[in-house]
Amino acid sequence: SWGSALSSSISIMDELRDGLAQATVTTQFPDENALGDQLKLVSKLQQTAAGRGISRDFYSVVWGSFDHHGGLLTPLATMFTQVDDALAAYVAELKLLGLWESTVIIETSEFARTMYPNSNLGTDHGWAGHYFVTGGGVDGGKIVGKYPRSLWRNMLGHGRRPI
Repeated sequence: SWGSALSSSISIMDELRDGLAQATVTTQFPDENALGDQLKLVSKLQQTAAGRGISRDFYSVVWGSFDHHGGLLTPLATMFTQVDDALAAYVAELKLLGLWESTVIIETSEFARTMYPNSNLGTDHGWAGHYFVTGGGVDGGKIVGKYPRSLWRNMLGHGRRPI
């Protein structure tokens, strides 16, 4: 019934609240970094998994807009630094907790950018998307996938290059 579902939901939220209150973070996460704040919370949620009876979990964080059609260099450098700092703190915390080897981080983007700047010192939308996958157990250092050769003609001459 609706009442029992509500009661169960409240009980689960109480357990999560109590678990988060007991979770500790040893690593200094960067100040004024929204991505770092989210990853810090994820590290605390990961600590509550066993208490919640969870052996495998999925967390999603969303941050930033890399849609720089003009004046690309300054904001992009700042944003890359923020990503680097947030990920470095998160990885350090997971290693301290013994969770790094069982964690996989996947970064996705909904679209790509052109390889060459436009007239506003920015980049325009391209085809495909850029992703990276990392984690303690990930066998990395590889580029996976190829752009379909049949579509190359549409890309060439527009600052878009297939891999």
